[in-house]
Amino acid sequence: MPDGLKSPEERSAAIERKAGNDETIGLIAQDDRNGYLALGFKTRQQSATHEFAVWRRRGDDPVVGINSIYKGAGGITGNIRFAVLTAARNSWRDATAEVFAAFNRAAFQPKANAPAGCPDEPPLAEFPENFTCKLPRKGLTVVCQFNLNCETSTKLKPNDFYAKPIVKFEWKKDRFVAK
Repeated sequence: MPDGLKSPEERSAAIERKAGNDETIGLIAQDDRNGYLALGFKTRQQSATHEFAVWRRRGDDPVVGINSIYKGAGGITGNIRFAVLTAARNSWRDATAEVFAAFNRAAFQPKANAPAGCPDEPPLAEFPENFTCKLPRKGLTVVCQFNLNCETSTKLKPNDFYAKPIVKFEWKKDRFVAK
C-alpha cells in the first residue's frame, strides 16, 4: 500500500474524508457496485491517485488491481500491479505477471527511428518508466499510455516514440489482452 494507507486505521480515515487540496489522502470515488475505489489528493503543484478495482475469474479468487499515479513538476509517473486474495489462505499473491503480461513495450509499437529522449536531457528510462495506466470505474478495460516527461519545452510528442502511445488492455479469459 502507498504511504498514508499502510495501516487499517489510515485506510479507514482516508475513506471517511474527501480528497482535499493538501497532501492528506482522502476519498475520490467509491463505487461498490462496480468494485472500484479511488483515494488521493490534489494540490496546486501535485496530485496522487491510488486506484483499486476488482475483476472476477471463473471459479477462482478475484483479481485486485492496485494503481498509483503521481503528477507533479517532474511529469507523470505510475505504478500498476495486480494481486489475488486467496480465500483459503487469507493472503495476497502477486498476479501481475500472470494477468498483465500483455503490458510490455512491444504492445505500444516502439518506433525504430525514435529519439533517445527529450532534447538536452538524459535518455528515456527503461520500460515501464514513463507509462501510466488507468483502472476502469466501469467495465473491464485498463487504459495505459506513454507520457513524455520533458523538463524543458519540446516539439516532441508521444507518437514520435511509439506508433500506439495509448493501448487498451481488455479483460479476456482471466487475463488482460492488448487491443
